[in-house]
Amino acid sequence: MRLPWPGWAKGFYESQRADISLHRAAKKHFNSLGLKKLPTMDSLKREYATLAVERKKLYGGFKQAREEMIRWKMTKQNADMILAGPRRSRVYERDEQRR
Repeated sequence: MRLPWPGWAKGFYESQRADISLHRAAKKHFNSLGLKKLPTMDSLKREYATLAVERKKLYGGFKQAREEMIRWKMTKQNADMILAGPRRSRVYERDEQRR
């Protein structure tokens, strides 16, 4: 078996094989993204804060659209009930059969 780097002990490589392969896969992925450096925590926190503010702005419109959708659904159900004509309940039909 050929070790990946000269100077590595065979026992060390065998015991750490899973971690080494995970590290290599992660490095390959980051290299494919073309990132030179990972973003700093401060820049990530700033980006999160701006996205949170934007989300709060958009939530008002979402809430209003959701309420409007509920009103339209209720209107449709009411129209469907009116257009379906009179429905007789089972109790009413039983009473008619007894007469």
